[in-house]
Amino acid sequence: MTKPIQFGFVFLMVLALTVSQAQADYSPSTVQSDDSLVTLDVQQTDIRSVLNLLAEQYDLNMVIDDDVTGLITIRLQDVSLHGALQAILLSHGYDYETVDNIVRIAPTEVLAGERVIRQERQGIEPLVSEVITLQYLDASDIRPAIEALLSERGSISVVERKNFTGFQFGAQAVQTGSSTSGAAGEGLIRDRRKGDSTARSRFLLVTDTRSHVERIKSVIRNVDVRPPQILIDAKILEVETDTLEDLGIEFDSQVTPPTENDHNSVLNFDFNQGVSGKTFPTSSDQGLNVQFQKIIGENFQAVLHALLQDERTRTLSSPRILVLDGQEAAILVGEQFPIFESTVSDQGTATESLSFFQPIGISLQVIPQITADNNIQMIIHPTVSSVGNFVTGSTGLTQPRINIREADTQVLVKNSETLVIGGLLEDITVESEFKVPILGYIPYLGKLFTRTRTDVDQRNLIVFITPQIISPDVGLSDKRAKEAFLGIVDSDRYGFLHERRENVKTHIQEGVRAFHLGDYEVARQAFERVLRLDDQNQTAREYLNKIYNALRN
Repeated sequence: MTKPIQFGFVFLMVLALTVSQAQADYSPSTVQSDDSLVTLDVQQTDIRSVLNLLAEQYDLNMVIDDDVTGLITIRLQDVSLHGALQAILLSHGYDYETVDNIVRIAPTEVLAGERVIRQERQGIEPLVSEVITLQYLDASDIRPAIEALLSERGSISVVERKNFTGFQFGAQAVQTGSSTSGAAGEGLIRDRRKGDSTARSRFLLVTDTRSHVERIKSVIRNVDVRPPQILIDAKILEVETDTLEDLGIEFDSQVTPPTENDHNSVLNFDFNQGVSGKTFPTSSDQGLNVQFQKIIGENFQAVLHALLQDERTRTLSSPRILVLDGQEAAILVGEQFPIFESTVSDQGTATESLSFFQPIGISLQVIPQITADNNIQMIIHPTVSSVGNFVTGSTGLTQPRINIREADTQVLVKNSETLVIGGLLEDITVESEFKVPILGYIPYLGKLFTRTRTDVDQRNLIVFITPQIISPDVGLSDKRAKEAFLGIVDSDRYGFLHERRENVKTHIQEGVRAFHLGDYEVARQAFERVLRLDDQNQTAREYLNKIYNALRN
């Protein structure tokens, strides 16, 4: 080996230390616009070795033609990668082109001849333009994939039109600080999302040779398929902790993460071992302790039936909604509570004005997504809010304290498997007054025969969510899909409704009988049990008003 070549290899060893790269990502498909800087100083070094080192340094997929040979002496300082390749190659009569993220290096005349042949072949076949109508995909979403299939003469454009983005709940607007004042037309449960509109289209205008257009249409037919839908069946219950313990269901307030062999430390459903999965406890400084569990088979019916048979269980909401795979389903049932703000002028005068409406009630947000193995991944966010005690500010303005119980989780369940979320606890203070008949209602002296008791009931918010995949092959016009959506198939699953109505009827009869006998306390308790089962029962409300009027007199 001669000394110049040896000297060249010495510089080649130094090359890895002298090549520097700027802070930018490099993509082989965009070599011409790369911003990487190269510093290179070699003498009498094999050109293939220099090219291979550059390919390794910049993660290039490189193919070097056999005709590329020779020694090179070059000195470069902070030049682009594209400029460095051209300086190395053009000085020896070589060039490069990038096709499908592969850099091919060959003699200049070889590459030029190949380009001419390709253009001549494409020139023989005339260009055609065709509008492709998409059924389900958005044209802007599929456009990048289609552009890769075009020839050098082809082009693609999207016929866009503006559509509204949809709605958002007022609760979301409050949380993001986008709530507005109580002007006309505002304060609705749902406000149109910020951004107003967006460009959406299902039309692609493709111009290319017939063979390329047909290839593009074939690809679109394979990917533009009807997405599956998911039926979200949810039940939000509020249950007294004692009720859960009576049924053998425990959401402990203080728990430790379960071990591999411990399946009952957090949630214990002993229904013929019908519970599967692990629990995932989380805690916060506010005492929030949320657990998750899955119930399969008929055990869900047993658990739900047992809970709803108890008069201490309140059904807060039973939403049922059909949603596309990967889209958000959101339900809000409640009311708008006005929130005022106080303004103090320079003269010290305080004025009140309506600031915004705070949504109070029950909301459930679910984003389901079907996995490859036909399981369902869900992002779930249930929220229950209520108006608490009022607080008074320094200006004398009274504002309500908003009580909120919510959870946010991401879980994976099987198709038609029920997920249970529990552990959202709330303490309810109940004050009861007991009077001795006749004596307790004597003015002034009645207080001596009256006893007041304050009880604190702990209520547990439990959310049952059952996702069910509705096959794309079964449309809503199909009888089976209608039955799945309306709940006819699962009518026996909700057979507890009949028994619950019977319980309401029994309590009403008991209350009416006690009322006519003059036993107002027994009657009051009976009608209050009716309202716990059916808070809209007018008979119970009317009799309670009669009882209160009788007690006052």
